[in-house]
Amino acid sequence: MRVIVNHAKATYCLSNTAFDSSNDANANDSQAAFTPTPISANNTNTEISKYTKLEDVKEGQRGLTSQEKRDTGSNQALPAVQNTISHEDPDHANGLDQQHKEEQHETNTMFNDNQKLGLSDLEKQEYFRQFSENKETAATAVRLLEQNNNLEILFENASCRKILCASLEHYLLHQCQCDKSPSITLTHLLSVYLCKAFIAHSSQITSNLHFLLKVSESACEKINMETSTFKDLSCHETFQKSELQSSFLAAVMENESSTGVTHQFVHQPVQVFLAAVGLFLTTGPKELITLVKKHYSEKQEQSVIFLRFIFGLCSANSSDMLEEYLGPFPGESICHLTDFLKSCIEVGIHNMNNEKRKIELLNTLCYLYETQNEELARITLGSVKQLAFGGWKPIRLTAKNCTAIAMGLELCNTVEDLNLNRCYIEDSGSHRLIPVLHKCKVLRLNENKLSDSSAKGFYDALTRPDCQIHTLELWDNQFTDVGAEHMVSALRINRTLQVLVFSHNRLEDSGARQLTAALRDPGCKIKILRLDFNGLTDDCADDIASSACASWSLIGLDLDRNNFSDKSIGPFMRLVKNSARLKWIRLACNSFTTFGKRQLRSQPQGRACVEVWV
Repeated sequence: MRVIVNHAKATYCLSNTAFDSSNDANANDSQAAFTPTPISANNTNTEISKYTKLEDVKEGQRGLTSQEKRDTGSNQALPAVQNTISHEDPDHANGLDQQHKEEQHETNTMFNDNQKLGLSDLEKQEYFRQFSENKETAATAVRLLEQNNNLEILFENASCRKILCASLEHYLLHQCQCDKSPSITLTHLLSVYLCKAFIAHSSQITSNLHFLLKVSESACEKINMETSTFKDLSCHETFQKSELQSSFLAAVMENESSTGVTHQFVHQPVQVFLAAVGLFLTTGPKELITLVKKHYSEKQEQSVIFLRFIFGLCSANSSDMLEEYLGPFPGESICHLTDFLKSCIEVGIHNMNNEKRKIELLNTLCYLYETQNEELARITLGSVKQLAFGGWKPIRLTAKNCTAIAMGLELCNTVEDLNLNRCYIEDSGSHRLIPVLHKCKVLRLNENKLSDSSAKGFYDALTRPDCQIHTLELWDNQFTDVGAEHMVSALRINRTLQVLVFSHNRLEDSGARQLTAALRDPGCKIKILRLDFNGLTDDCADDIASSACASWSLIGLDLDRNNFSDKSIGPFMRLVKNSARLKWIRLACNSFTTFGKRQLRSQPQGRACVEVWV
């Protein structure tokens, strides 16, 4: 069935960096390099070529004929990266060495996750003020960094942080008319940047399309070729004349003794994006699908980035914007790509027990998010109730993988059960998931090395007005009484959570007191609370029993594998006797004597049976 869907406008974004295939347990260590797949204008489908005719291009722009397309050279697939462009330019040599050192220093002090977590919002805004004088842009950059973790690929060096701020300034000025955070995928962000470059230098470019195809050809060539020489100097001359060099290229010294200057694309994603746009516009639908299939089977991260852009160009947010400067986009190619993506998602969903398919599905969710096609997400994920990357055959997930999962959940409202047991996502992964966790009913996050830092994120998810979480499993993590404090604060507001599993953590007496005290709130809906294996002692037994007895909802309490002794028998006996709703309590593997166990198993007269495991 062909899926032809009207473009859905994005409402929220978490654009992402690509999945790191180094974590694929089945990945072949000898990853084959991409082999170039020339797609010349001679092979271009005639239906596609019509999009570059003069009458189809916006006023003030000149389209390319088929002959002009041939003049730009052949477009190729993307192999290993080689993104430098060399030429002799003595006039620019002076002072570049110092500039290169400064840029290298900026790169070495990149704004990484640890720095982000250690700065306040005001400090972050001041950081982004280095790249933008606009205070609103700096504040928006901070919000995007917090909410849209998959933009992290553009924080790897100073040039790309400048691209982010430049794009946001243009976006805020021309498009953002509401209080919402801008909806920006990675493709959309670079599309904004490209359009901004066209606007800034409109008087210097005769044809935006002609210029773009020249730049795209160069991007493909420098990716494909091991040599750094520039065969066709016409594109470089265009850069010099139009002063667009600073928008796409960065000049660095080859070495201290050389008078030649090496120009390279400001960042690999920028280069791959320019190559993808050119291929998208000049490649026929069938040839484009062949190219996509080739890269889909590759494990290199560059292939993932390339496909994110190819599918992202199917999004109305990006294509509508670029059409103003490049002419109409090929609708038939968009339909073919949508069908291909639909089939890939369906295969991944139906093969979740296959480790290789799970890895592929992570990448596919990235591509789906780049399209911002909510209808396609509904068709492919609408029947999916559980998303299980953990469980019986878990895979170790990186923070990037978690961003991919968040992308899929962002577009789909039907996934009720998220199983990431034993995926070892750690705090960095949980932070990527927090913005969408509220959409699930069951969260299985056992054995993930989560700490109190993640507990603050769970507070944010649980206190959202639209939170649907009723089961939260956090067994065998590293939460302490600090994490328990965050959870208590959430329980004062949340009215959906019914099952809370804090087994095998480090709550100790202080954390257990805080959690059980939250049960006293008449609005608290907790029915089952598991606190086994948390180092609890007799000192907290009376507080736990008193709070549990006062609960309006608690029916089950698990206190197995702690350090309770016969001193705690009195409080627990009172709990069994006086609780109106309690149906079971587990006290096995503690330090009770045989006599103490016999007392706990006895049922008070006049009390409905309460199961006691001891």
